[in-house]
Amino acid sequence: NSWLAVALLGLVGLGAAILQGRQMLSFLRRNWGLLLASEALFAVAYLFFIYVRLRNPDLWQPWQGGEKFMEFAFVNGVLRSPSFPPVDPHFAGGYINYYYFGLYLVAFLIKLTGIYAEVAFNLAIPTLFALTVVNTFAVAYSALRSLAAPVLHGVAQEAALAAATAEPDAAALDSVIDSENAGESTTVAPTAAAQTAVDAADVAQASSASAVEEAISSRPLMPAADVMEPPVYAEDASAATITVLDDSGDEVEVPLALTDDLWSEPWFLQPIPWQRGFITALLAPLFVVIIGNLDGFAQVVRALANQSVSQFQSALPGLETLVHAFSGLRMILANGQPLPAYDFWGPSRVIPATINEFPYWSFLFADLHPHLIGMPLTALFLALLLVLVREYAVVGRLALRRGLSLLLFFSLLLGTLTSVNFWEAPTYLGLGVFGFVVAQYFGRGRVNWVLTVLAAIGYGALTYLLYYPFFANYVGVGASGVGLVRTPDEPGTWLLIWGFLGFVIVSWLFFAVQQPARARTTALGRVARPTGMERWLSLAVGKFNRLPRFLYLHRLLVQQPSLGYLFAIVLWPLLILVALLAWWLGYGVIALCVAPLGAAFLLMWRRGRASDAGTVFAALLISTGLAILAGTQIIFLKDFLAGGDWYRMNTLFKFFSQVWMLWGVAAAIVLPRFWRSVVVHADEVSHQEIVQEEALHGDAAAHAPPRTRTRGVSWPLRLGWTAIFVLLLIPSLAFLVLGTEDRVEDRFPGWRPAFGTLNGLDYMNQGVYTWSGRDQFGDELPPIEIQLMYDREAIDWLLANIHGNAVIVESSETDYYRAGSSRAASMTGLSSLRGFHEGEQRYGDVVGERNGLQVEFWNTPDPVRTMQLIHDLHVGLIYVGQIEEYLHPEGVQKIQRMAADGELSLLYQNDRVSIYGVPGELAQVAP
Repeated sequence: NSWLAVALLGLVGLGAAILQGRQMLSFLRRNWGLLLASEALFAVAYLFFIYVRLRNPDLWQPWQGGEKFMEFAFVNGVLRSPSFPPVDPHFAGGYINYYYFGLYLVAFLIKLTGIYAEVAFNLAIPTLFALTVVNTFAVAYSALRSLAAPVLHGVAQEAALAAATAEPDAAALDSVIDSENAGESTTVAPTAAAQTAVDAADVAQASSASAVEEAISSRPLMPAADVMEPPVYAEDASAATITVLDDSGDEVEVPLALTDDLWSEPWFLQPIPWQRGFITALLAPLFVVIIGNLDGFAQVVRALANQSVSQFQSALPGLETLVHAFSGLRMILANGQPLPAYDFWGPSRVIPATINEFPYWSFLFADLHPHLIGMPLTALFLALLLVLVREYAVVGRLALRRGLSLLLFFSLLLGTLTSVNFWEAPTYLGLGVFGFVVAQYFGRGRVNWVLTVLAAIGYGALTYLLYYPFFANYVGVGASGVGLVRTPDEPGTWLLIWGFLGFVIVSWLFFAVQQPARARTTALGRVARPTGMERWLSLAVGKFNRLPRFLYLHRLLVQQPSLGYLFAIVLWPLLILVALLAWWLGYGVIALCVAPLGAAFLLMWRRGRASDAGTVFAALLISTGLAILAGTQIIFLKDFLAGGDWYRMNTLFKFFSQVWMLWGVAAAIVLPRFWRSVVVHADEVSHQEIVQEEALHGDAAAHAPPRTRTRGVSWPLRLGWTAIFVLLLIPSLAFLVLGTEDRVEDRFPGWRPAFGTLNGLDYMNQGVYTWSGRDQFGDELPPIEIQLMYDREAIDWLLANIHGNAVIVESSETDYYRAGSSRAASMTGLSSLRGFHEGEQRYGDVVGERNGLQVEFWNTPDPVRTMQLIHDLHVGLIYVGQIEEYLHPEGVQKIQRMAADGELSLLYQNDRVSIYGVPGELAQVAP
């Protein structure tokens, strides 16, 4: 079946290659370097994490074993399943009631390659890490590519449509406001069209890609703030045309080469060197899967401060701790003492009674958990969302075909994400629908709400239909609604998690809202005029020093504003009031979120020159992340932990991981724009602004003093921003160095296998640990030394000799976090009576009944009752190891007597482990 699936996938790929072979060859010719570089990036990331796993391949250890036993059990259960739903190794007779699809994907590759599961587990982590690296890189590269692209098409359209696209002097915006249709466009009379660097006739004569590339190279790049839509080129300038609607609803003809057929190349594949933007796009994997939170460095500061004897005190936040840290470091160095030990676990538990993992921590800890498996898939979803924002057009048959194909892919991805990690469902369902609304407005200047409702219904329905086998069998036992947060998070603690990414994002938001509101020419030649909301925002923030004059003119000239325009005006004062009220009520995190959320929300609806697909996409991700973070301060999703101190553990764990992905990608997109426009070229003026000045003032503008051509960001501010950025980035990288070393050394105690193995069970070859449990009456037993080599030998025998599935009875102890129980079921995929975590996946009465039967099996002295339990539960194997002899000595003696009487048969035995079979219940034993 595995190879049949591969064959079907190959046929689909072959069909796609036949249908678009010419386009694929053209793409490969232009981008072979990019493809090779991307593969090299994957290889570097993969080999890096292979090295990390080689340093610590163990799948369990007694104090921080994580959930690897459960995940390894599910992988093995999938491998033993003859059909789906897959059998549950921790609940005999049941199927896996969990979002297991990601683990199925791992098991599928194991089935396909024949690699041992205990080795494949350690290969899956580097594979997922490398996939997340290249997928986030691809999203950022696609969004950032416009930074490296000259505005060829925009220049040509400005020359051809001079009257429509010419822009007024910025100062004129303060004195004249168009009161006609003020709600949609607050404009002034245009000035004369400016002569551009590339004449429209030259572009029209560019009948080949090489000619277009030559035209591009002859024109210098414009600063990032002036980059519009990426250029569009055609192989043949005389291509056929189609009729589309412009923003005014009038029919216009555009070249067919400027549209995007279902099987043609995307229009944003530009004939520019692929190297441009490659290095910058590496910010995405850096921000998503490399850096850590600030607490990774803060714990070092706290540990050093604890060594200090300084009496310095200060009311300034953080100053006293920093002074004590320097004092402590000086004392340690002076006395020749070792530096304080680093704790890799701490940065994942910053907010009390919650889990605050970030992607690198999750990969380093190496639990094959659903949220980790879903990371490369969420990056793929974001890539598809970017395609939607960049390519959206609702025109004719071509748009219908493309829309249906995008709907299919979105539904397929949402279903995959949901079955991999159910917590992703609300975020990416909402993000897909909201992204469709934003894409419509960005591309057409209006939203078709009927189409939106139909698409949303189709989105959900198609997702359910595509993954109906999963949804029909999955029961959300733990979920029980929504509750209110009892105590919101402290802003200082919260900023230890989000300080760096938040600083980058807020910096860009503050910069972006000030950008001039000017018209933009789209790729299809339409003029996208900035909305009245966009103009108001730009003037109100960018000209804040002249705000009274602006408000006076606004009241005087603006008449009959639209609802959206009024909403934008009212939003800012309302957000300020909400922030103040939230802070006063103790919701400091919400107070920090509301103003950036309002800015990001408004930036999503920009259509002028200051906007492009990348920034609109980034604003969409930022606003989604802010809404989630603010929401976690008000509500939480109830699960099995509701009612205790850890009631928000999973809410913050799952949703913080999602926000890290969204913000990491968004920060990688907006930072180059901010850096280039504010930090590097802050004293430069854009090419378009120079042209406008010369058109307005003649040659005198070209010789004006430098101060008239500045963007108003002084060098002290730039220097201060850069210093803060560096001082936040370096601590964010501390965990990469310190946390990695501490984690790889946090291994099974005592003997370790030689470096070079990826077999996750090799720690059992000579591993020994001490454990103490309790008897059936709850009394503590003396400690026991467990030698795992005997379990390893028995497990290898089970893997080699038991085919198919069988029910195996192990100890009634189910704590595999500390005791290493359920080891036979977890490491073989055979079904035990009950394992750990079943209380989260099944209803309490079912689990309680099964637990009682398992305890009775070991504790009852009656062999007749034992045989009745064996037949009722369809037990085929009984595993008697060191834990069983330790916890159930009478039960073990009973099993031995039953074997001597012929009721059971001894199938395998070594010095510490015996495996018994039940005649008639076990048919698939190798001879």
